[in-house]
Amino acid sequence: MKNLKQIAFGLMVGALAIGTSAFTNAKNTKSGFASYTFVHPAHSASNLRTDYIFRADPDDCTQSVNNCKAVWTQSVAPAEGANPASNAVEGTITPGNYQGQ
Repeated sequence: MKNLKQIAFGLMVGALAIGTSAFTNAKNTKSGFASYTFVHPAHSASNLRTDYIFRADPDDCTQSVNNCKAVWTQSVAPAEGANPASNAVEGTITPGNYQGQ
C-alpha cells in the first residue's frame, strides 16, 4: 500500500510538471551576434583578420585604395586593441588610410 501511494504521488507530480510547462511560452533565443567596427592601421590592402584591431572610438580615414575600416560581426564583444574573433564574419570595408593609432 505504501508503494502504491508513492507511485500515485510520483505520477501526480509528473503530470503537474508536464501540465504547467505545456502552457508556458518558449524562450526567445537570439543568435548573440553583433557588429563592431575594426580599423586597419597597416596602410595596406591586405584583408587578413589579424590586420584589423578594435577601437571603441575609431578616427577618420584619408582617401586611398588601402583598407581603413571594416565592420565585423561576431558573438563576443571585442576588447580595445583586439583582432576580430575567429568566428567573426567580415562585412563592409571602408577604403582609405586609417589616421589613428
